[in-house]
Amino acid sequence: MFEPGAFRTKAHTDNAVTFPEIPAYSNPELPCQAVRRQFKDPEKYFRGDVTKAAAKILEFSLIENPPLSWVILKENIDGVRVKLATVGKELDDYES
Repeated sequence: MFEPGAFRTKAHTDNAVTFPEIPAYSNPELPCQAVRRQFKDPEKYFRGDVTKAAAKILEFSLIENPPLSWVILKENIDGVRVKLATVGKELDDYES
């Protein structure tokens, strides 16, 4: 399983199409507002270098016995560790 991160591309700047905010969805806690914040400040949220990522993907494709799961962006590793800890705790809590 390949787990990429958020990479800087024109999808978040020049090629992005945004629409006016709908008042019913203006609550800053909504997921759609998080996405709007990311697109307003792409340099803050999309830090991965797509060229470096492409080189690593190519390098990874040549590994004889690759791991089942691969996280490419360092910023995502902590999130995966949190997810693994959560799944482990749920396994312990609900083991039958």
